[in-house]
Amino acid sequence: MIKAAICTDADHSILTRDHPDLLLQTRDFNEEQIKTFWEEVDIKAEEYKHKTPIRRTNTDCYYIRHMLDHPAFQKRPLTMQEVHKIARQGLPSILCPGMPYFFQRKKQEHPNLQLSSHIISLGIVDMLEQIFTENYVEGLYGYALAEKNGTITGVAGSQSSLEKPDAIKDISRGIYSGTIDYGKFEIPISHMVYIGDSGTDKRAFWTIRHQKNPGLAVCVFDPNNNLSYQKAKKMQREVPGLMKAERDFRPGSKLDDILNKFFLSLTA
Repeated sequence: MIKAAICTDADHSILTRDHPDLLLQTRDFNEEQIKTFWEEVDIKAEEYKHKTPIRRTNTDCYYIRHMLDHPAFQKRPLTMQEVHKIARQGLPSILCPGMPYFFQRKKQEHPNLQLSSHIISLGIVDMLEQIFTENYVEGLYGYALAEKNGTITGVAGSQSSLEKPDAIKDISRGIYSGTIDYGKFEIPISHMVYIGDSGTDKRAFWTIRHQKNPGLAVCVFDPNNNLSYQKAKKMQREVPGLMKAERDFRPGSKLDDILNKFFLSLTA
């Protein structure tokens, strides 16, 4: 049976907003304060990049450190139990249309393919896995939280935008399923789909498209946000062969049609 894979980003791709916002909201951050929080993260991350001589510096996870150092979280520390509860209660409200059932549906619609699904994110695995269980995805890449006596202390595992291409290659090699063979690709990249929304996905888009036999890369956008649409158009100009579509994972959507045509072409 022909093997293929769907890989997606999380925030603003299959989720309508940054899922760590759900944690900030539990400490009474309003929308303006949440916006300020992310602006501070961007500034601090840039400052850190200039301070270190290491070129491939991972600052994508800086938001977790900034959050834990905030007085609101110092006063009331975050626990793993609370993280899980917030995710279970809050993530369903920020799922894009058609999620998370999209992953199951695609497998049912293409029975001639051995199709696996993977989320390659800069997000918090301990949150995402509360909704995107093994019933939906085979692989979940992101940041694992470290804890001591139940209290969150930082990041235990790393996944950055610098590493997204490596995650795609690992999936291609079959490492997610425990079959490590660097000489034989289990899923050719030409049989892979990557869905993302922004600059942190650019390397992943390139990994899929910059091949002798490229796979499918789709930049999704918020149909109610012109800035999001313009970002997708800009990304299309920068990555040859990149497609764009509204972040709608329901049957009959443009995105759904693009994926169906791609998967049908693999078995033609």
